[in-house]
Amino acid sequence: MRLIAAAVLACALPSAAIAQAPCARPESALVAVDHVPVAVRDLDAAVADFRALGFSFKPGRPHRNSIVNQHMKFRDGTELELITATEPRDTLARDYVDFLRGGEGGAFMSLEGAMDSVAAALGGSAPGLRLQDGAYAKIAGFPVGNPLRYLFVIRLDSRPVDLPEQVTHANTAARLHAVWLRRAAPSVERRMLARLGGRVCPSAIALPIGRAGEVRLRGGSVYLVADGNASSRRAVAGVTVEVADLAATRRAIRLPAGEVVAGRDARGAWLRVPPRRAHGIWLELLQPDG
Repeated sequence: MRLIAAAVLACALPSAAIAQAPCARPESALVAVDHVPVAVRDLDAAVADFRALGFSFKPGRPHRNSIVNQHMKFRDGTELELITATEPRDTLARDYVDFLRGGEGGAFMSLEGAMDSVAAALGGSAPGLRLQDGAYAKIAGFPVGNPLRYLFVIRLDSRPVDLPEQVTHANTAARLHAVWLRRAAPSVERRMLARLGGRVCPSAIALPIGRAGEVRLRGGSVYLVADGNASSRRAVAGVTVEVADLAATRRAIRLPAGEVVAGRDARGAWLRVPPRRAHGIWLELLQPDG
């Protein structure tokens, strides 16, 4: 186990490491967006609601710690995961049980990367990061009580095989494009992601939760919103899912027109589903220009 302490994460990086233009995706970054577990109270009801948003599912499995889940898998290996726990039989199940007392929503953000490279890049400077071997993956995460508890890095020993029907979605979803984080002090995450090779973009994105800075990773992006009232435990406020055909996306969504907001910005055209319809997260479906 390697411990990495948080005080140094907040130290300033050289400006050249923070602002880089043009903001091309850094193919050499050590991490990419992997998946977001969305904690829900009633798994069957949540699956039905996301099917009404045009998603297909890959069944999960019951775990000994009382966790059950269902996966919305994409062809590039990224995913959204609906997950719940009924009893606090271990630390992770207790996390979900405690989280759900405050409502549904994005409980964690997972990045994909090689453990040794991540640890070396952070240079032993991130407080509390623990490396461990799981049954099917290597995981680096933070302990309970750490403000970065919601964040972990995973490297699967092998990717499970997904059937075509499990990665083909009526709403034409293709990949997890970005994760929205709302933080009291997002500079901590910004600097950590920059240390891992992420590229901090100079432009801002207007989101319903505030204006967001973007950090591009090897795959996917993290949108960072500063909010002094943000809860340290409820960092994941939304996700952006890239779609191939936004007109087909709208046809696949079985919600009244007033429940879906349409718009466009420098990235492309999008539809947004509010948290009350997406079990606690903002769901943005984006068709990028080009």
